[in-house]
Parts: sequence; structure tokens; C-alpha cells
Amino acid sequence: MTDIADLLRRTFLSTVEHIADRLEEGVSAGLSDINGALDPGGRVLLIAFGKAARPMARAAVGALAPVLDRTSGLLVPANEDTDPLPPLEVVAGGHPLPTAGSFAAANRALEMTRSAGPDDFVVFLVSGGGSALLDLPIDVDVTVEEWRLLQRALVASGAPIERINAVRMRLSAVKGGRLGAAGQMIPLCSDCDNFRDGCHYCLGILVTRPIPLYFNQDQL
Repeated sequence: MTDIADLLRRTFLSTVEHIADRLEEGVSAGLSDINGALDPGGRVLLIAFGKAARPMARAAVGALAPVLDRTSGLLVPANEDTDPLPPLEVVAGGHPLPTAGSFAAANRALEMTRSAGPDDFVVFLVSGGGSALLDLPIDVDVTVEEWRLLQRALVASGAPIERINAVRMRLSAVKGGRLGAAGQMIPLCSDCDNFRDGCHYCLGILVTRPIPLYFNQDQL
């Protein structure tokens, strides 16, 4: 008789392995042209955030081996994952709700993107959970606990995720294109069909676009 628990465990591990392989292949393919395109005085700034940030960043570091001496950046994995991955800084964020680590990661990411020059490439590796792991209110006086209360209230409102995200983008210092405002940006997102075209998830964080506000005053 088949051991159901063992079958489920093997199926889960096989699925995770397949996903990890796809992530690494997608990142490597997405960065295949950057080594030749980088100007002699240019740098690569690599910013990876999300629950799959570490395997994506690991693949990127491998793909960027020819220019690794000119590569730096930030890895933002979930919660207690603080293992080093040179040449990247590692700042763990919070999930499912933002933490002080999420604020610190967002501040560091903003510093890095603002430091980018015209010859630099800023590479964003984005995966699910990234909106909590790297987050910062646009109002500097808002505390971590107040921000967490807001996120809980938005989720509990029962509104569609598109409307919740519209409010989040208006109130965030990194969403709505604010993080991706500097440098020659290359977004690679695990939620995109082919990693290169971009989807509503990564574009909502990295690309400036009109942000509708779907909530009325009573709902807020």
C-alpha cells in the first residue's frame, strides 16, 4: 500500500526542484546579454527580493561572473534567512507582513538605485512576497506597527487584490515606480511568463504608471 505522506513529500520536493531549475534557467537567460552590453566604466546593481530571491540571486551571480568585480547589490529573502551571498548585501525582510527588516531593505534599495549612473545597469529580481519583504511607507513618520495594522486592515476589507494594491502603491515609498526610477532597469520576475516582458506584479513596483484609487473615504 502506498504511503500517502511519503508520496506527497516526494511530489512536493520534486515540484520545488523543478521550480528552482526554472528560476535559475530564466534568470540566466534574462541576463545572457548584459556582460557584453556593460560599458567599461559601468556597474551592475543587483536587487533581489521575494520568497524565491535567493535562488534567483544565486543564478544571477553565476551569470554575471565575467563582470562580478563590478557587481554589487542587495538580497532580500524572507524572515530569518541571513546567510551571506557575496557580492550582495543580505537584509531579511518580513512575510506575510512587513517588518523593520522590510523597511531597512527598502531604504537600502532606494539608496542603491539612486546611486546608479548612466552607464550602470540596475537588475531587479522579483518573486512572490516581495511587496511585503521590501516595503516602506512614503510618510517617514509611520511606524512599522502602524504599517502592519494598515496591511491587515486592507486584507480584511474584502476588496479585490487590485484595489488593495492600488492603495498600497499610493502610500508606499517603493511601489508605483518609485523604486525603479533610476538607472537602466532590467526587471526579471518569477511571475512573468518568460521573465523578460514584465507582469502586473513587478511592473507595479518598478514602473511608473497612473495609480487609480478605488476606495472611497468610508472604506478607507
